[in-house]
Amino acid sequence: MKTRKLLAVMATGVLATSLLVACSSNQSNSNQVQSVDEAKTVGFMQLANENTERIWFKVNDSNDDGEISKDDRVDRIFIIKDGKTDVFHGFDATLADFKDKSDKEVTDLIQQMDIKYVENEVEELIASINGEIGLIEDHIKELQDDEEYQNAPGFHKNDIDSANERIQHYQKKITEVEKLEYNDIKSQYTNYTIKATAKTDSSGNNVASEEIILPEPFGFSRLYISDNPSQPSSLTLEVRDTSYEVKFPVQGDIYKKFYKGYQIDSSFFVTTSLDNSMNLGLDTLDTKNVTEE
Repeated sequence: MKTRKLLAVMATGVLATSLLVACSSNQSNSNQVQSVDEAKTVGFMQLANENTERIWFKVNDSNDDGEISKDDRVDRIFIIKDGKTDVFHGFDATLADFKDKSDKEVTDLIQQMDIKYVENEVEELIASINGEIGLIEDHIKELQDDEEYQNAPGFHKNDIDSANERIQHYQKKITEVEKLEYNDIKSQYTNYTIKATAKTDSSGNNVASEEIILPEPFGFSRLYISDNPSQPSSLTLEVRDTSYEVKFPVQGDIYKKFYKGYQIDSSFFVTTSLDNSMNLGLDTLDTKNVTEE
């Protein structure tokens, strides 16, 4: 299936920067959030601030060819309205999975994917802790079977007792993880306020670059599981921010859907809610939730 080529603006970084700066400087300087209906060129935050619900897909350039394609893996999905977003995680999903689906059907599908994603993360964490328990049990068995070690003057039964305490500690952590409910996790990714930071050119009047600030994907990689029972770990879920630099406007046809958005870092951030006549650029400093860096 043929996809539309990315906009010609992607030819060079200099040309893209010039286009985006021009897009930014042409927007209204009003303190009010400019209506999309009144603008031909709009920035991401301007769209996000609109009282219009849009579904945005963060997809990886799976073919590494700079083009939106049906095989691009969907990392996360954002339902955005009034400067807020609900975030969902893709699970073995590509853009092809959303073929011929209405917004309601997309919402239903991404909710199912998000549940599977969270369940998988929980299962992987439990498996990881069980792996640590297995290593400790193997160590205890080695100590118990090593007669030379047990008969050595420096042997202390406390070594085995301490190892058993660590096992109990890890088992307690597994119980705590198993008690986590999906909604406990999902609530961290609901009604999240989207923000952006911008850098201006030498005049200070025009936005030269912009970064969108969104929550990091859910994962237990930052969940500290201490191996010391005297220093219990916490299962408090902390969602951290991450930023994505807005680079080039992109667009492409996937089956019967027209996707339009931005290249951000090495990924695409696209939606099907924009028509071909709307131009995408950078925001202005007076856009709500945009701050100068």
